[in-house]
Amino acid sequence: MASKKKENGPNTTKKSDKEAEAKTDSKTEEPNNEQNKKQEETNNQTETEPPPKMPPLKMCICGSGGGAHCLVGLAASQPDVEVRVLTLHEDDAKLWTKEMKNNDLVVVINNRNGTSREVKAKPEIVTKNPEEAVAGSDYIFMAVSPTSHDIYFKAMAPHVGKNTLIVGLPGFPGFEYQCRDIVGEKSIPCTLMNFNYLPWDCKLLEFGKKVEIINFRSYLTGSMIRGRGICRRPPLMTLQMLHGAEPIFRQSKNHLESILMSHSYIRPAIMFGQWNSWDGKPIHEAPLFYETVTKETADLISKCSDECVEVAKAIMEKSATKIDLSEVKPIFEWYQELCSNDVNVCTDMLTALTTSKFDKDVTHEMKKEKGGLVPDFHCASLAEDIPMGTIVIRALADIVEVKTTNINMLIEWCQQKMGKEYIINGELKGKDMKSTRCPQQYGFTTLESIIACQIGSTTLESTIASQIESTIASQIESIS
Repeated sequence: MASKKKENGPNTTKKSDKEAEAKTDSKTEEPNNEQNKKQEETNNQTETEPPPKMPPLKMCICGSGGGAHCLVGLAASQPDVEVRVLTLHEDDAKLWTKEMKNNDLVVVINNRNGTSREVKAKPEIVTKNPEEAVAGSDYIFMAVSPTSHDIYFKAMAPHVGKNTLIVGLPGFPGFEYQCRDIVGEKSIPCTLMNFNYLPWDCKLLEFGKKVEIINFRSYLTGSMIRGRGICRRPPLMTLQMLHGAEPIFRQSKNHLESILMSHSYIRPAIMFGQWNSWDGKPIHEAPLFYETVTKETADLISKCSDECVEVAKAIMEKSATKIDLSEVKPIFEWYQELCSNDVNVCTDMLTALTTSKFDKDVTHEMKKEKGGLVPDFHCASLAEDIPMGTIVIRALADIVEVKTTNINMLIEWCQQKMGKEYIINGELKGKDMKSTRCPQQYGFTTLESIIACQIGSTTLESTIASQIESTIASQIESIS
């Protein structure tokens, strides 16, 4: 009993327990103190050292006209955006480089409320060297006439990166086919966007020095064909950031919608209406282009639009792939929905054309001859809109076997005035078809192959890219 009492005595047990606890506590405190010290050092480092800065968004803008000047000024004025200009005209590159040594590029912006403001900025470089301008670019903007796109595509092809966004501003119908054909395999990871118009009506006041934005469009809809790569920033969001509140950039449901809603028959139809009955004698003053449109011409434009709607319906009916072309609408309906703020009166097609705020006071392009003026049938209205517009629409109509009587008539009249040959005996077999953007020229000979120019790029990567873009857009919307 005595030994049991000694073994279990209260004094002995309490002393040993306290010693054990003290040793355990001292061992636990040592690593805790070290962890606290490391955490404090990390917090101090976070407070004193800013997070690593993201590299600037690099943009290559192709061209040296008024549209390119506007885009350069707006983009270069944004923080963390580096702008490079590629112009394949050596004289333009030299002159612009000389001007920007001592001057910023000034963009005069006229607002809808009658006020104006100026944006001043300058690009990093203006060059005719494609490698200097294109290599490493996140965005490439084609701000040149579509008649020059092939030259620029060939020049930039070796230097295009994997996750590049290539934007036609404007691109015109067939932009996607031509880019894929010329840039080749390097274009497969790239995302392509195509808009049929410039975002604004502008005027170049002093080359390399000053440009004026006269009017903004209310909306600008473009197509997007996603590549396998992921763009560094969401394309539509970035375009909106560069331009501000106007125009509102929208994405079409597919690239065929953009082709059929390109309205590339408007300018040829206006020229037909003005000069079809011309007696060939020189005149003394160039007529206004839009303000002098007649009801007969407005009706012809509406008929061409109706033919495009019929082509859209036939594509949806005959395609094995589900494709939505419901946004291909009659042109006057389009004016009412999206352009009511861009015209003064919009009661019918005639007033929509004659009271437009865009290209106001623009005249027919003329040339001097025999002491007067005669129409220039080699002007942009025909050189762009026929081979890179109406021909593409007519080619789609052939695929789905839709007759386009009015569009055919326009092409045949224009080709005769231009000295070209596209249609022979009602078929697209003329010698100058090789210079068009007809999809058949690039190997797209069936409806499914044409649609696959878009659908074929819907890979896992593009799906992920779409999800990322949607998430970012939602976050920004919730913040604002």
